[in-house]
Amino acid sequence: MRVLSWNVAARRRAQLQAGAIAAVAPDVVVLQEVTASLWRELGPMLACEGLAHALCGPEAMASGEPLALTRWVVVASRWPLSPCEPASVPAREVVVCATVDGPAGAFSLAGVHIPTIGRGMPLKLGTQEGLYAWLAARGGSPLVVAGDFNSPKAEAPDGTVTPFMSRRNERSYAAEDALMAGMPAVGLHDAFRSANGYALTESSWYWKNRGRTGGYRLDHIFASPNFRPVASRYLHDTRESGLSDHSALVAEFEYGP
Repeated sequence: MRVLSWNVAARRRAQLQAGAIAAVAPDVVVLQEVTASLWRELGPMLACEGLAHALCGPEAMASGEPLALTRWVVVASRWPLSPCEPASVPAREVVVCATVDGPAGAFSLAGVHIPTIGRGMPLKLGTQEGLYAWLAARGGSPLVVAGDFNSPKAEAPDGTVTPFMSRRNERSYAAEDALMAGMPAVGLHDAFRSANGYALTESSWYWKNRGRTGGYRLDHIFASPNFRPVASRYLHDTRESGLSDHSALVAEFEYGP
């Protein structure tokens, strides 16, 4: 099973984005920062590539529930999917939870975009804490979680991660640390690190400031032990070609319930 996660950064280049996705031939796709106008174009294109089953953020919300954000998460699959119990988060459009009826058995899928602190600490913190509570409640069931976590700041060769938040802000630090360092506690592994170890240094998003540049590995795919990673890599051409400011992430799994 091949999973692709990509923050498309609200860039409306649907035909080229669809082509980049199709070139990978994924079975499951998780997109972040999708706008309504982009999805109107991109959705039918993905359906033509076999990703005909999709659930976007607004569709996962209760009837009449207002959107907090104009950019949402979309999950799409070659196999039937349906909404499942949602995470208790401030903006449900950025944490889309579904059940996928895969050929080797059903599994849960969560598409995630953790808002930046620029959207306000309550939104960021509420999303982190609500998502982790949802993950902890899954009880070891087959699960894939993919998206832009906007974390961590750094990773050490021994697997230690450094959050962006300072330890002085205990609650915010704990919420970010839980998602980056606490995934094993809820039965999930980092597909990229499981496949490549910690010797490989990668970034999925880069900053530039006064001639200086640097990057962070913000985009992740986590999975339960039912999903055994065969390979995982970042597709930097999806960023370098201007289709987004994030590199897409692909993970290949052997899956058995």
